[in-house]
Amino acid sequence: MVFVEFNRDSGLYEKIMNIVKVASQVTGITEWKYNYYKGDSAIDLTEDNLSSTVVNNSEKYVLKYPPAPEIDESLERVRSLAGL
Repeated sequence: MVFVEFNRDSGLYEKIMNIVKVASQVTGITEWKYNYYKGDSAIDLTEDNLSSTVVNNSEKYVLKYPPAPEIDESLERVRSLAGL
């Protein structure tokens, strides 16, 4: 199992596929699956699947998956305590 974080930008899918390509060379694994936020189960890792399930734009991601209210409240409390 691998967990990786990337910036959401236009090169996201290519970066993911490049990491997997290198990992495949090292491990010999040729078939990969991935889980994504709000997905029901793991699916085959392809660039087409990535583009249909993973948002590669940070603004669009926030609009599609807004933070939970309790997270917003916690962030506001931290900002307030920090004098921001």
